[in-house]
Amino acid sequence: MGIFKVENAVNNKLFVDFGLNVKGKINGCKFQLDNNSHPNKGLQEDYNTFGGNNFIFEVIDILEPKDNESKIMLRNLKYLKKCGSKNLKVIMNSATINVNVK
Repeated sequence: MGIFKVENAVNNKLFVDFGLNVKGKINGCKFQLDNNSHPNKGLQEDYNTFGGNNFIFEVIDILEPKDNESKIMLRNLKYLKKCGSKNLKVIMNSATINVNVK
């Protein structure tokens, strides 16, 4: 189980998601993007506009299977804080949220 990010190297937007099989989840995300079928339309539009070579797929945390969703969300936000940006537009689990990190 783990958390991964898809980072747009052109505009620095992040898509953050998690799954039991994080490598499989990343492969599925790449497959959907390559086939223009990702459920997050904003991510898909950027992928189509900038091309796959401008996106970085990276595992950012490995989780214990007992971790609940609120704990996963907290880890996601801690990671975003480490990114150093004060105002982030983050796409998480197909919903876009604005994060103000202090």
